[in-house]
This record gives sequence, C-alpha cells and structure tokens, in this order.
Amino acid sequence: MRTLTILRLGVVAAVSVIISACASVPESSRTQAVERSLNGSWNFVGASGAPQNPQSPDTSTDGWARIEVPSNWFLQGHELSGAAWYKRKFSVDEIRPQQLVRIIFEAVDYAADVWINGHHVGHHQGYFDRFEFNITQFVVSGDENDITVRVDSPLEQAADWSLNKRLIKGVLSHHDTRPGGAWSDRGQAANTGGIWGDVTLAVNDTVAISHVRWHDAIDIDKNTVETTAWINVENQGVSSREYLIRVQESDPLNRHAPVRIDKSVTLKPGKSTVELSLPARTVHLWQTHEHGSPDRYEYQITVSRGAQRLASRSMKRGIRHLDRDPESGEWRVNGKRIFLRGTNYIPSQWLSEMTDEKFRFDLDLMRRANVNAIRVHALVLPERFYRLADEYGMLVWQDFPLQWGYSDDAVFHAEAARQLRVMIRQFGSFASIFAWSMHNEPPWDATWMKYKYPDYDRNQNRALDEMLAGVAVEEDGSRHVHTASLTAEHPWFGWYSGSVADYAKRVDETLITEFGAQALPSMDSLERIFDPAMLWPAKDGDWDIWRYHNFQPRETFKIAKISRGESIHELVRNTQEYQRRLIKFAAESYRRNRYRRVAGIFQFMFVESWPSVNWGVVDYRRKTKPGYDAMRIAYQPVLPTIASVEDHFEAGAVPEFPIWIVNDLHRKFDEVKLHSSLWHGEKMIDSRVDTVAIDADSAAFARTRSAPNLVGGKYSLRLKLVDRSGEVLGTNYQTFTVSPRSVSDSQALDN
Repeated sequence: MRTLTILRLGVVAAVSVIISACASVPESSRTQAVERSLNGSWNFVGASGAPQNPQSPDTSTDGWARIEVPSNWFLQGHELSGAAWYKRKFSVDEIRPQQLVRIIFEAVDYAADVWINGHHVGHHQGYFDRFEFNITQFVVSGDENDITVRVDSPLEQAADWSLNKRLIKGVLSHHDTRPGGAWSDRGQAANTGGIWGDVTLAVNDTVAISHVRWHDAIDIDKNTVETTAWINVENQGVSSREYLIRVQESDPLNRHAPVRIDKSVTLKPGKSTVELSLPARTVHLWQTHEHGSPDRYEYQITVSRGAQRLASRSMKRGIRHLDRDPESGEWRVNGKRIFLRGTNYIPSQWLSEMTDEKFRFDLDLMRRANVNAIRVHALVLPERFYRLADEYGMLVWQDFPLQWGYSDDAVFHAEAARQLRVMIRQFGSFASIFAWSMHNEPPWDATWMKYKYPDYDRNQNRALDEMLAGVAVEEDGSRHVHTASLTAEHPWFGWYSGSVADYAKRVDETLITEFGAQALPSMDSLERIFDPAMLWPAKDGDWDIWRYHNFQPRETFKIAKISRGESIHELVRNTQEYQRRLIKFAAESYRRNRYRRVAGIFQFMFVESWPSVNWGVVDYRRKTKPGYDAMRIAYQPVLPTIASVEDHFEAGAVPEFPIWIVNDLHRKFDEVKLHSSLWHGEKMIDSRVDTVAIDADSAAFARTRSAPNLVGGKYSLRLKLVDRSGEVLGTNYQTFTVSPRSVSDSQALDN
C-alpha cells in the first residue's frame, strides 16, 4: 500500500509496547478537546444582500434572514444558486499562551471562504469533506467574536453544461433522480448548497489531533495483524518540544488484553504526521452480517507532555482482509468468497437531513432485505453513515462523485485528483468500504451520449479516469479500484432496452452494478407529491410535471409496456407489480449464475431521495413497495429458486419447473427437506417433500417439479427449505397462468 508522505520526526525515547488494562472509551470521531458547537441559528442572506466589505467586523446584518446550521439552504426555504452569506457571534474563554483555537467544518456545499473578526482565514472547495482552520491569532477572549462564511454553490454555466461540468457533486447536481431530471436546465433546481455539516470551535492546549489514518497488514493463515497509524497533529507552540504519543487498542468484549504503544517524538511548530505501529497480534476480524460478527476495536490516541494530557481522540474500527481475483472477479473477505447482494443508495438530495436515526432506519430495512453490499451511487455521504455501515456489517462500494460528463482541462483534472485523495484519506479507515470507483458512466464509455450532445467526444474523460484510478491505487492499494462503472455493467433490460426475459440470457460481466425499473409510490405518498388535478394526466402534455418528478412515460408505456389502466390506482398497482416481477426475475437469474461469471449484483435503487417517482423499492417517506419484498426474497442467503422463464401455459400442458438451490453461506446443509406445494388460487392441490443436500457456497440444480392435470386459472408453486432442526432456511414461489391459448415468451415475466 502506498501511504501518505510522512514527516520523519526525531525520536527522543525508545518505542515501548505495553500490555495493560484500560477502561472502555466512548465511540467518537472527534478530537477530545474543549469543544463548543456553533450549530444553531445564524444570520443568512443571498449574494444580492451581501456585504461589499466582508473584512469589516462591523458589517450589519439588518434585513438578513435566520437559518439553521447545519442544513442545506433549500430545506430552510431558500431556493437559490450561487453565493450566500452566513454570520454569527461566538464567545471564546480566556486564551492562554500557546493555546490552539480551530474552527472545524464537517461539510460545506460547495465552496467556502471564512472570516474571523474581519480576517480572511481560509478557502475550501468540495462539498463532502471535513476541513478546519487555525484561528488562534484572530480570536479575542470574550463574547465579541464574529464569524462570516461565504458559501458558493453555483449553477454550471458552460454550454452543454451537463456534458462539461466542473463541480464535483455527482448526483447532487446532475442525475435523472434529481428534481427536474437530467436533460434540461431545470435539472439544477433545488440547489444543495449550504453549511450542511456541524460547525465546531475547538480549543486545545498547544497540540491538537486533526485526523488519524490506519493500515492493517493481515496474515489470514495465522489470523494475525500488524497495524500502522498515521496521526496528523498540529503544534501551536513557538518551538520544537518533546511529546509522548500513545495509541491504545481495546477489545470491547474483553476477549483479550489491550495493546498499547508509546512513542516519544519532537514536534516542530505547525503540522506534522507521526507514524506508529502496533505489533503482530491475534484479532477478531470484521465480517459481513450474514457470515459472522462485524467486530470492531476501540482506539484511544493521546498526546501528552509530562503528566498533562494535551489532546486525545477516540474511535472504533474494524479489521478485515479483502481481495478480488482479477480474472474471475470473485470477492473474498478474510479469505472466504462472498457474493455481493447489493443495492444502490442515494438517501437524500439534501444530506443534512440524514441523521443517525434515519441512516439506521435505512440500514435496518436493507438488512431485513438480505442486502450485504451498498453502492453509494456517485456521491459521498457524511462520515456517520460509514461508521454505521461498519457497525451493521455492510460492505460499501464507494463512488467518487463524478456522474456523466466533465471538463477535460488541466485545472479540473488537478482538482478532481485533489478531492479524490481527500476522500480516500478521510474515509479510508472504514472496514465497510471495499471498493473505490472513479466515475459513473463516463462519456468515453456511454455511447448513448452522441444522441444527447452534438459535441460528444468518444474519448472525453478517458485520460481523467485513468489518472484518477492511478491516484486511488497510490493512495490505497488495499481495496479494489474501479476505473469506471460502465454501461455494460448496467443492463437495464425491460426498462431502457429489451425485455425482462433477457435477464435469463448468458452473462459476460462479472459485476452488475445497476438493474431495475421505476414504480409509483403508494397512493398516500403520491397524493403528497401531486395536486389532485395532476394525479391522472389526460394527455401527453400533462406528463410534464410528472417528468419533473422523474417519471419516465416512454420507458413505462413503450418499452416496459405497462398498462396505464383506467385509474391512478390501477397505474400504481401496475407499475409496482412490474417492478416486483422484474427485480425478482433478474436477481434470481443472476444468482443462479453466481461465479459462472457474475460475482455481484446491485439493484437500482433502494430509496427515493426526494418526493418523486423513481426506481426506489422504498419511497421517499420510507414506505416499502412490493419490489422491496421481491428483493428480500431473491436475496435470501439460502434460496430455492425456479429456473423458468415461462409463466403462461396452454390448457392441457404439463408445466415443468427446474428447481435450483443457491447457498451464499460458508456452511453445508445435509438432509434438508425441500417442500414444494402447488396452489390453485388459495387452495393447495398437491404437495411433495424431497430430501436434498446443499453444499456450502454453491448454486446447483436440485429437482424438476412438474404440474400435471391443470385446468384454466391462476396457480402458484411454493417452495420451502427446512433443515434437520426445523429451521426454515429459505422460501420462494412462482405464479403462472393456464389458459386455452399460448402466450409468447416476451410476455413472461413473473417469478
């Protein structure tokens, strides 16, 4: 693994490794300093009412509005793009010599300039990352300190703006799930700008810890690990002095003794990076939730001088080994193969509203749906999400926020590389993240763009993405680096092309990172999106407001051939049923092909990120659609599945259903009872029980189930796997219709 450049510091005393008892430390990702939150009500004004001279500490805020921080300004009722100004007073206790005072921003969208008491203290660009400024020389003791922040979240201005973007915001500035959709200027509506993360004033005695980065060298055979920590510290002192830096690792379950390492170093004034290494030791490795426990260790990092503790930081982190076979595409966690049952995730267009509780709600829904991998789709989420993903035992595929076309000039390339390094350094210590992907559907791969843009260049952004992939490997060679999420990995059968039956065809890709279909939300959610007069468009022109909310009538009615029905209630049922059938059929087809080529799949998408008509199996109010239950069934770790495309038969036919069993667990099951029952409506007309053995980590044909002597009507074949203890391992079903006439394969969808 290539690491950060380390400033080699003079070692004054020998390094010691100490085994000792220690108290459990609270989970936190913040420096343990004297901190004061600056969240709350701020003065706020758009650029038109901004001060002409922000350097003046006496700038009046007469006529300014009030706004809550943290928040995206759209959520506070401000529909604006471009620059806006924030201002408030804050107090600082009496400042002692050599104290370090910092202002810390968790996240600002998109660019920020900060003044303290009229002094410009720094500039930052990029919507997702934590940044801070040393403001020691600009603050005064007492209540009369003033902070002014100019936040700029502009519109893209270039011709063909959506092909030549310059803001690295991914789906937060351009995507077909955004307010307004992708292909008009209104697609930049509902701007995501604002101070959307916490703002904190931190005061330390002389020294502060700003960030800690980790790397684990794991020996799978011996189950041991050596850990290196790089600790970023800032010394406010006026001369070099000796300090003791300590890293202590503890098992919260007390399965083995804590490990502590001390290092005496000389810190020069300013910023430094100190490297410490924990020795080889036995640990309990972090696992995904279906394969074990997502164990995490507690870490306490402190900087001391003599008996005085000057700074500390505590956190939890998991330790795990990841590798991928470049030929087969197979993924392994801790040396054991894992099939990715994934979903794409864009939780909100305005990330300030995603609290721990809301993330937990979504992660609970995902785990109940048997999801083990999440693709964070062309955006970066707040740090609290990744901390929770670690806790829940979820793998995370992390996209860099590049979505479709961007400028190819040298300035943009350099900025993209800088922000990529920032992303990997800030989030690269989370066990859940297993892959970095540079770009979603870049122009050099997305040939469909030639129909959208007259200036389309088939090589656009190719050099950009190759350069970024190199940067990612340099920063973090321990994870898979994906140059781009390509259109070949996004089949979209039955929505943008082809039919659902195409999911049963031979698969050439090892990774499917998008598949799915739109479905309307439930009626009560839909009635909160549209006025009553717009709930049932009478003619084509009336769909415009629906298109603003992302509904795609062409794909719905022309490609998917979903019946509009006679009422909005029927249209809701028809779209939801189509999504349910497609997700179930596609996911089960891919899982039966596990490791014949396919090593992972990601349904698109999990939840709708605003009040819209989209691809989510959970709507914006977090109400599940039938597609959610389809995914829950199709993603069961142990799955009985029927390999049949047809679901319509002529009267007198004897349908035969090949039954396969897919087992993603690393456990073999002997003498499992396979129950198969045939139902006509709600009446069971036939049942049988077979005994089968299920190999660990497998997909294999089990039996063929025939269904003779059927009259016309609707039927279902229901399956259940029961082990020797009576535990139900998995269930499934397939519905089909028997009619006097044949129905073509192209109409056969249901599984």
